[in-house]
Amino acid sequence: MKRIPELQMVRLPILSILASLLFSGAVLADEAPIVVEQNRRFVPAAIEVQKGDVLEVHNEDEFFHQIFSRSPGMSLDTDERAPGSITLVDFPGPGTFKVQCHIHPKMQLEVTVVDPDAAPLASSTPVQ
Repeated sequence: MKRIPELQMVRLPILSILASLLFSGAVLADEAPIVVEQNRRFVPAAIEVQKGDVLEVHNEDEFFHQIFSRSPGMSLDTDERAPGSITLVDFPGPGTFKVQCHIHPKMQLEVTVVDPDAAPLASSTPVQ
């Protein structure tokens, strides 16, 4: 029976752990952004998503919620959603959108959609 040197025995678990971490990071990068409705609030109250992302809104509250947006270029008005429900929201493109709850008007969420492929904005600071 051939004996495996101790160094190789230690290296195999480390490589396995590193591979797992790399794989899980790739999976996390593809997950949808999530906002939670909790205690009659959106958590977080503001979020930045990338163009093309679909925002998941999880109702983890004990109350029904009904979200809407009347931001320019955005049409969103859901039915009443029970506790435990998940709503998927697709935004039309880059911009900032205000989302609210019809039932609980103090609930407000600001969603900023950015386009990673867009040219960066010119700086107003002069270059020296």
